[in-house]
Amino acid sequence: MATTSLEVSVSKPIFIGGTGRSGTTVLSKILGEHPSIFSLPWETQFIVASGGLLNYVRESGQDSILEQFLKSLRGRWFKRTIRPNTPQSYDAGLCDAVNISELEFGIFQFLQELSAESPDSDFRGRRVRAAQALISHLFETPMQKAGAACWCEKTPRNILYMDELKELFPEAKFVHIVRDGRDVVASMLSRKFWPIAPSPRFPETKKFRGPVTFEAAVAYWREMLMLAERVSEKIPSDSYLVVKLEDIVDRPKEQMGLISGFLSDRIEGTPFTDTPSITERAAHIGRWRAEFTDKQKKYFSEHAGDYLSLFGYSES
Repeated sequence: MATTSLEVSVSKPIFIGGTGRSGTTVLSKILGEHPSIFSLPWETQFIVASGGLLNYVRESGQDSILEQFLKSLRGRWFKRTIRPNTPQSYDAGLCDAVNISELEFGIFQFLQELSAESPDSDFRGRRVRAAQALISHLFETPMQKAGAACWCEKTPRNILYMDELKELFPEAKFVHIVRDGRDVVASMLSRKFWPIAPSPRFPETKKFRGPVTFEAAVAYWREMLMLAERVSEKIPSDSYLVVKLEDIVDRPKEQMGLISGFLSDRIEGTPFTDTPSITERAAHIGRWRAEFTDKQKKYFSEHAGDYLSLFGYSES
């Protein structure tokens, strides 16, 4: 017999997003220094990834989609090996926040909610509640162990799915961290990977795969900011904040005051008192000046200079 709907704890989460290589990890660490905020150690990915939880909520709820999602959740999203077969190898994923038993209990809650009786037989509603139950368990379990009041998640792709995340967590707030696109491109070229994989929701991102070329990376930075701007129009202004990595470095007190005000409803009235200990060198600010050729500088200005200006970056 189907069970009745579970009591789901819907917290007030903070989602960090960006183009990738933009400072999401830096900002997550800074926010995690506050006693009221638990920052997930790694990008959890499983919510917004292709084939992830939001995909299941959005689509028809087919058994094949669910089966693949749970397989990936138990696999690469729970534990993935970074730099395998090298001395620098390490594991990342949900495994640093919850153990396998806690993961399985979260999945149990998820499946229980999917099968729960619903007066209106609203299957999408059950999928939403099931997603809430899974995320709340997986993220609130370590949050409570840390004695924090809310959790923070830093997958860059969050900026493309803010409206759908808002459906799951109506009290969610979003911090979009922006970095000078020329430094983003320089970082992408040195790392040789696309920070955000193509999204089925946005067909225009399909071109961002394969080798990372300079021209494609420039288009990527501009396109991702354009898409984030489009999605942010669906989010209440008091739930969305844009900060620049360079401002956190150059004007830390001002920026942390801004963030404190934005998050005042979930940090128990205690503002960020310490300024972040991130230096310009650590943030690799301005690396493009030494790494770009004159031709590349000109190309970036011609093809993405409008977005440099939009976010207050000088083209020189």
